Amino acid sequence: MKIREDNNTAPLVSGLGIEAERRNGNKNNITSFDKNVVVEEMIDKQERNFKLRYIFSEIFIYIGLPILAMTTVKLLLPFLTLGAVLLAGIMTFSFPYMKWFGGVFVAKLAGIENPRMVIRTSSFWYDGFMFAVSPVLKEIRQYSALARSLDVIYNYFERFGIKPSKFKNDDWMSVTPFQLINIFIVQWSSFWIGMPIAQDVRSRLDLIADEYKKYIINKASSNENLEIKILEIAGGQLQAVIMGIRRALDEGIVFNYKVVSIEPETEFSFCRAIELIEIYGLDVTKFRFIPSRISTQNESKKLNKILNDNDLGKVKFDIVCCIGLSDYYYSFDRVVKLLQMLDGNYTIIVANISGNFVERYYLHYLIQWPKMFYRSLDDWKNVLITAFGTNRKIRIVRTPLHIFNIGIVESSFFR
Repeated sequence: MKIREDNNTAPLVSGLGIEAERRNGNKNNITSFDKNVVVEEMIDKQERNFKLRYIFSEIFIYIGLPILAMTTVKLLLPFLTLGAVLLAGIMTFSFPYMKWFGGVFVAKLAGIENPRMVIRTSSFWYDGFMFAVSPVLKEIRQYSALARSLDVIYNYFERFGIKPSKFKNDDWMSVTPFQLINIFIVQWSSFWIGMPIAQDVRSRLDLIADEYKKYIINKASSNENLEIKILEIAGGQLQAVIMGIRRALDEGIVFNYKVVSIEPETEFSFCRAIELIEIYGLDVTKFRFIPSRISTQNESKKLNKILNDNDLGKVKFDIVCCIGLSDYYYSFDRVVKLLQMLDGNYTIIVANISGNFVERYYLHYLIQWPKMFYRSLDDWKNVLITAFGTNRKIRIVRTPLHIFNIGIVESSFFR
């Protein structure tokens, strides 16, 4: 670990391919409490970045291609009126919406809960490239916002040494009978899985795994009999905690661990978690899976009720992690209630998504990802301070492209 100080920044900390630079003096509407909130910048050298290049490419795909379609129609069919050409452009632009509405209608008739499952592709510009189906992009779209899609985004490039769980038609060279088209589809898929938000999703995973490792090392290095108890809420396939425990073990730290996962989506998440536990050489008996949603309004789905119903009400967890769930709580009061429901004298890891220009529209428009609520860094500070008070030490680590803000709320209170 390296530490560098100068007149303008506090320490720069590096490790495991991650560098975080601590900055002071960030603008916040609760400036009197800024001393309790430290903001760090993460630098991830394993991702390609190229944010501006992606932004221009996405603008071209999102807006330029419909214009190109209009121009092409006019050149090929000069006898068409301007209205007909404009209609062609509008149809090109709105095609994913039309497919979505059609998918909703067909799903209702067929009694299928998820309309995405009846749509072969969302559009030519995403998973229907070259009028074929990109298997990996289709997998992300059909299971958007679920652990299955995140598993593909995390592991498609094998950054963490593993491949995503197998999916239908994952033999790239048999997507179509034409090998050149198959190669184009592979490149197109790699382009989208390399987009900025996907890069920051992988950076977020790496960062949280590193936070787990650092916590375990700090707690267990002087006590080999210590059991680290971790609660993951809506943690999907648990890749971050599994990687974090593995990294701590690889550092030679001797400790026991217990992980409880409360996860609503069980069709893929738990099976994949068990697979990852085995891949990373951990003990599956140390993991417990509870299939349930949590809610701030439904009494039977509140966190304490779920823990009590599963004989976990008296367990003193060391870390509680809830990543991404707050993005689907639109009101300030509801997200504060969600975070307060997690509160206790333990370390809490939570995160939010910030606005990211083109991609926030692209996610909903082409991938059909459920709409999220985008909060700025200042808004997220406000949420954390309101939820946890002014006497908790809070670190916020920003992913390299500033798409996610990870809040780490320390367990110890300070005077």
